[in-house]
This record gives sequence, C-alpha cells and structure tokens, in this order.
Amino acid sequence: MSIDPYAVCPCGRGKKIKFCCRDAQHDLDKVLRLLNAEQHQQAMRTVDQCLANQPDRELFLALKLHLIYGENDNWDEFGATARRFWKAHPDNPIAAASLCMMRLHELASGDELDDAGTIAVVRECGQLLQRAYAASGEEYDVLVVSATLMLVRLLYIYKNHLTAQAYLAQVVAHRQKPDESVLSLHYDILGDSRVPLPLRSPLSLPECPPNAGWKKDYEAAKRLHARGQWMRTAEELEALSRRYLGEAAMHKAIAVARTKNGDKGLAAAALRRYQVLDGVDPDDALDAEVLAQLLDPKSYTTIVPTLMHEYRVDDIDQVQERILSDRHVLVVDDEQVLASAIRNGIRPKLAFTLTDLPLAKSAEANRSFEELPTKMAEFILFGKQTDAPASIELFAPEANIERSVSRVASWLGVSVGDLPLLKQESINSESAAELVANIHWRAPVESDSLSPSQIYDGLIDRICQEWIHSPLDSLDGKSPREFKPDTPANTRRLQAAVEVFAFRLLDLAGRHIGNEVRRELNLPELAPLDSGDFQDPLPVHRIFRLNFTLLNDDDLMHLYATAVTYRLKSIIMEITREIERRPSWPQSRKMAMSVVYLNAVAATNSDDEALLYINKAVTCAKEDGEPIGKLLVQKLNILFALGNPNEATTLLDQIVRDHIHEPGVRDNVFSLLRQAGLITQDGRPVHSPATGPVGAVPKPYDSEAAIWTPESELPQASSTEAGSASKLWLPD
Repeated sequence: MSIDPYAVCPCGRGKKIKFCCRDAQHDLDKVLRLLNAEQHQQAMRTVDQCLANQPDRELFLALKLHLIYGENDNWDEFGATARRFWKAHPDNPIAAASLCMMRLHELASGDELDDAGTIAVVRECGQLLQRAYAASGEEYDVLVVSATLMLVRLLYIYKNHLTAQAYLAQVVAHRQKPDESVLSLHYDILGDSRVPLPLRSPLSLPECPPNAGWKKDYEAAKRLHARGQWMRTAEELEALSRRYLGEAAMHKAIAVARTKNGDKGLAAAALRRYQVLDGVDPDDALDAEVLAQLLDPKSYTTIVPTLMHEYRVDDIDQVQERILSDRHVLVVDDEQVLASAIRNGIRPKLAFTLTDLPLAKSAEANRSFEELPTKMAEFILFGKQTDAPASIELFAPEANIERSVSRVASWLGVSVGDLPLLKQESINSESAAELVANIHWRAPVESDSLSPSQIYDGLIDRICQEWIHSPLDSLDGKSPREFKPDTPANTRRLQAAVEVFAFRLLDLAGRHIGNEVRRELNLPELAPLDSGDFQDPLPVHRIFRLNFTLLNDDDLMHLYATAVTYRLKSIIMEITREIERRPSWPQSRKMAMSVVYLNAVAATNSDDEALLYINKAVTCAKEDGEPIGKLLVQKLNILFALGNPNEATTLLDQIVRDHIHEPGVRDNVFSLLRQAGLITQDGRPVHSPATGPVGAVPKPYDSEAAIWTPESELPQASSTEAGSASKLWLPD
C-alpha cells in the first residue's frame, strides 16, 4: 500500500509529500512496507542506501533519526546523525529538535554540571526548540514533541514552571491528537499543588489598545509569540517600547515573553515597570508584583541548608542504651525508612528522631499544641562494619545543629569539642522562601488528645507567626512585621508578599489565608470580586475572591472545571455545597451528581465529610444505574481511616458477595487489605497482624486523589490501587 501523497512529509518541513519529496515516494513506500512487516533492520539498511546516494537529503536523515529513536535507542548513532543533519540543514525543525535531544541526553548522562552550566545547556536547548517551532508547519513532528517533553521535565526540576508550561502548551496546540503522555504531563503541571497557583496560571499577551500607533508592529510580535518565538517576541517588543514610552500593554507583553523564554529576572523587571504605569488596574498591578516576587531570583537569595554529620561510635551498646533512655528520642519503627537507610548492604541498628521537647510519659497526656514536641533532628545508628567503625549519622537544618550536636556529645560521653567527627556535608539547600510551607521540622510528633483539625489549625498558626516575624528577601531583608507600607509601591509589595505566602500555604491550609494574615498585619483586606459581573477569562488565582452564590449555573460550571483542573480543593468543596443548594442543577447540567460527590471525597480534609460524600456518590450511582463496587471500596478505605472495623467488616462482606466481579474491584480490594496489613502479598490472611490502628491505611486525601471533571464519564476499570496515587480525570 502506497503512502498518501497528501500526507505530511516526514522530512520535517510541514508540507504535503506531493509538494515536498514526491521524487522519493517510492523509497518512502518501501521503508513503510518494511516497518509494517516489522523488518526494522532492513528498513534501516534501505534508508542508509538512500543516504549513500544522497548524503544530505533531509528526508532520509529525518527517517534515520526516527528509526534510531523509535527502535534502537542508540544515542551514539542518534547523536552522530543529529549533528550531521544539523550541519547540513540548520533550518530544519527535526535537525534542531534532534540536536536538542542529544544535548539533553548528554546533560543527563554525562558529568554533573553546576547550576550555571546546566542553565546554559537548558537555554541552548530552548533556543534550538524555538528554531524548530519556527521552521515547523501546523503539525509538529514527533521528534519535536519528544524534545519538548525532555526539556519540559528538566525545566520543571529547575522550577521554571511557567516556562515548562509554555513549551508544553505550544506542543498541545500543534498536534491534532496530542499524545496521552503530553496531555498527562500538561495537566500534571497545571494541577501540581506544590507550586504556587500564579506559577501554574497560563500567561497570554494582552490585547493592543484599539487606536494605538504601534498596533501593526504589536500584531507582528503576537504572531511570533504564537509560533513559540518568545526570545524574538521579547526583543521586538523591547525595541518597540523604546519608541513608544509608557505603554502598559507592551510592558506586560514583554513580561509574558520573557517568562516563557525563561528569563526570570528580566520578566520580573518588566512586571515592575508595568505595575507603576498610568491606567493599570490596582488588581492587575498587585498580580504583577505577586508574579514578580515569585519569579525574581533576588527573592530566593537566603538559603537554608540541611547538614549531615557522621561521628564514630566506640561503644555502640552503651550509646544505644543512652539513646533509648533519652525522653527526647522517638524511635522510627518504619520498615521503609530502615530499608532506605541501608549503607553498603548493611542495615542500620536504629533510626530515630530527636525532639525539641520531651515526649509524653503516658498516652493520656493532655497538652496544648504549643506543648507538643516537634522534630529537631534525624539520626541513623550503624554497627561496626568490616571496613568501617560503628557510627551515628545526624541530619538537621542548620538552625538545629548546635543543640543536636550537644545531644550527640551526651550520648557518646564526650565534650562537644572532642566529638570524633568522620564526615560533615551539606546534603540539601533550599531557599527560605520555598521552605515556608515545609512542615517536616514543624509538625508535632505526638498529638495527645488533640483532633486533626486542632493539629492543622495549630500548625498553620505556627507557620504564620514564623513568617510574619521572618526576614524576607522580597522585602529588602525585613520581616512583614517590620516592613513599612509607607508608599503605594511598598504597600503593594507587602500585599504581594502576603499573597505569595498564602499561595505557598494553600494546599497545606486547605484555604486561601491572605486576608487572615492581612488582619494580623493591619493591612487592608482584598475585597470580594463582583461575581454578578463575572466574565471569562478570570485569572485563576482570583477565584478565591468570588462569591459563588451570585453566579449562574454556566459560570459556576466553568469555575468548577477550573477548580478541578488546578486541584483547588477548597474551591471544589465550596462549589459542591453551592451545587447541592441548587434544586435546578441536575436538570440543567449534563453531569452525574455522583461525579461531583466523588470529587468532594477526594478534595475534603475530613474523613467524616469524605464518608458523607461517598455515601451520596453511591446513592447517585445506584439511581443512574452505574456499578458501585469501586465506590464501596473507596468507602471501605474511609472506614479504615476512621478506625471503624465493625462497619468495615460488614461492608467488605457485601463487596465480596455482590460486587467482586465488577471491573477493577477485586484488585482494589486486595490492594487495600494488603495496605491494612490484613493479608499477605500473595493474598493469604495475616493471623497476627501488626499492632496499630487500622486507620494507618492512607486516607483518600493523603495522595493525589482521583478527581473527575464534569465532562468526564465515570471511570471504567482502572489498574490504580486503592489508597495509592490515583489518576486525575480531566477535560478532553
């Protein structure tokens, strides 16, 4: 069967074969037949024969790269061909993309570079991809897509979130049917709740004022932007801004292009020029300063290292006895932790945590949140090895090192100055700004009789008070309490710092706490938006200022889908409650209420509320004639988390009796029972299960829970194990 002459030519130019490489259609047909017959080596030999006759022919170089990448995974051969292609045709998109892939592969597999070296390679690869986009047709070649995915993952590691999102969105827009891996990564980035929401909100160029004298030049820059030419877009707009001074839209557009190109410092500078210009809406000016603080490298100069010290232990039995008798020591009895601490095949004798306050003497202790001990340092104790002495390893943030080292000295029976130090190094360094919501060293290690909500409230209050009194790089090294909002610009800086903090804490707090912090700082609160005049598009991060009761069903539906896409759990819960108050909703929307309730189960931070909504989801699914087995497994998980074994046993009997043959139910039940310690890995009952509450099973909201969008059907059989990180159902 001959290839369609009106198909896109594989040479990468984006033209139809008939108008591009028609003279080579016979060779193309031959290669295609061999590939369809799974004769890959013969297909490669055919391409090599064609290259022997036409050494620099784009079509055959492109075919060879596709064959190597798709079948051989031979990076040496791929790299040699990519460089040959680039040398002969530097304007070919596949040549540029392949060279980009090769550079990224070399970066991943070669000698480790410092941050500056890595950033230089990333910038080089970004420019190669932008050249590939410029030379491509409307449909990007699969190698251009693959190169983009490789770069996106690296950009994300280096926290260039908006730049990564821009490259990925460019690929999504230029594939008729984007690959599942592309869409999955796209929605994972949008929904990554670890990243502040403004760094996940897509950026677009503003519209040009209708009668502007620079409109023609601006529209030309917009066309470059649409083709992924963000460096050229920024340069064209910057030249234009020197001719037309004080144009707000132009400076905002420069900021967008610089952000997408990965120029964080230049983007922050453009945002700060924009926010002070005449006619800029106060909310837009605040948004600009929020994004500037999130992007500006100067906001991240204060570094908090985590240090590791290793000390020799001469009498390990005596030292272990002293450690275990210390009321500030909490032994870690976690098989996963112990397994991860194995060194050279040697298992540690002990893993434990050092707390700042003494542990309770009895389980009946009744202390306030402030009196609960928190983690100060982590330790691993190793016995003597053939080629190494017994030792103790200490891990702690720099601020806790002095107290922790003093404790080690007491265990070893020496003075601090005489400690036998074997090794000392920094194992992790992060900026203070990014660690603001990190609870690793803040969360209490005991809870006494306090409820989970009391623990959460105490933790949030602790973090807020620390932040209010901590110096911030974005406020010239002053704390929010010290910083004087004595000018409009300084007021906006402090307001923006509060917003950045609230967005960093959003997932942990379960709500946007910006106005709560403003009240503490005596700042004006951000007023609710006029929901009655709501119009799309609304910046995603302003969704927290809406009054959902004033929205019509269509607008509410739109915002619900937005909340699901970005995993805004508090908004999902608010809109769910509003939907329940609207009797017209089931009739006016093409959406099963069971889907709404399932999203609520995934979004809530309360086991009791999760149980309420899973029961509602089961009822709705029954009414809609949907299978309910997998819903009942989710309910079983919640009952385990609530520590309700009697009801869980009854429900398990019902699932096994009536629903075990429904798709996916058997696997999910067995997975859940294994996690609960009730059956072994091979499915046999455990006669002596490990002690501890059944509620140790992960709660539905502890992982990336399953959230469905309104457009989605109820999920069919899934291989996702109950209680593990689930898939996110998103719009097509």
